[in-house]
Amino acid sequence: MMSRGNDSPSHRVSEARIFLAAFSALLSILAIAWITRLFLPGWGGPLLVASMGASSVLLFAVPASPMSRPWPLVGGHLCAGVVGMSCALYVPDQALAAALAVSGTLLAMHFLRCLHPPGGAAALTAVVGGESVHALGYQFVVTPVMFDVAIMLVMSQLLQRLLRGSAEMHGTSGEVIEASLRRPREISANGDLPFDSGDLDAALRDMDTYIDVDREDLRRIYTLAVLHGRVRRLDDLRVEQAMDRDYLAVEFATPLAELWQALEKRGLRGAAVISPGRHVLGMVTLSDFRRHAETLGQGDLGEGLRLLMTPSGTLESDRPEVAGQIMSRHPVTALPAQRLAELVPVFVNRCIHHMPVVDGREKILGMLTWEKVVALADGNPARGTGG
Repeated sequence: MMSRGNDSPSHRVSEARIFLAAFSALLSILAIAWITRLFLPGWGGPLLVASMGASSVLLFAVPASPMSRPWPLVGGHLCAGVVGMSCALYVPDQALAAALAVSGTLLAMHFLRCLHPPGGAAALTAVVGGESVHALGYQFVVTPVMFDVAIMLVMSQLLQRLLRGSAEMHGTSGEVIEASLRRPREISANGDLPFDSGDLDAALRDMDTYIDVDREDLRRIYTLAVLHGRVRRLDDLRVEQAMDRDYLAVEFATPLAELWQALEKRGLRGAAVISPGRHVLGMVTLSDFRRHAETLGQGDLGEGLRLLMTPSGTLESDRPEVAGQIMSRHPVTALPAQRLAELVPVFVNRCIHHMPVVDGREKILGMLTWEKVVALADGNPARGTGG
């Protein structure tokens, strides 16, 4: 029974990404055909090099591959055009010319660090393409090869940027976890990696084969695997097991000075604002204090905080004086029975540190903090107390 290697879980990508890759290849090949017809109306030679089909597969199906980057695309085809046409013109036997063209192109691409498999097809085209190709001589390198490459390069950069933007808007779990690397008090890989670039180079040399991934991607794969392992520890935990019951909750009319003192005294960074019936109205965090203080102090944080803490003593004021006036409304809340793992993307995507835990009537029961989630993911729940 044959193994379907590309169907293994480790090689799967989303169906949406596959369709986007196919659509990108469609647009790119159409663009090459249309632009060459537009700018080369009287051209008697071939307009579209067959290797563009293979290049589109690399550029859009495996864009992270080192072979899919601009220099391999450009340099690989440049080597192929020059070496292939040289063999076609100066080696009389076509079979020998074809073999020399492919092997010579491989060597040139290797030493120029522009390995791009479709280059082998372009080199072969120069030899077996027939009289219409041979008649072009070295013009074949410029038109159609490099002309097609230039269009493909522009299309790939444009479409990959659009695809990257789409991925950022609809982050995968891996991208969401990776985003946590950029967050304070992150779900970390327990410090530095246990190897450096030299160790990685030595390991690659020991394998003595080409690995279609660069060093930074290997480091990223390792880090993401560790992060996934951390998050997996949260799978069996529920919010009620992680929430802080010793939370701080204040009413809408609580003076800002009083709230600040309470946060400082208890070493907390946020408090829930609740109604007399204990329904959650909003959240006030140190970030809210900072934002309003910078506005009041016109960039002077200290002066802004002083103004926030000083009551105006009048019935009407042009600056906030109570918790409800600086709170973030409609905060994200959690239910006690929710799984912690499913809330990690919410914390990361919404850039929040606090999540009030409520019952079925939206009444507050506790507070879930990002610090506690991180501590549990790292296997150190004691570190996540407070917040």
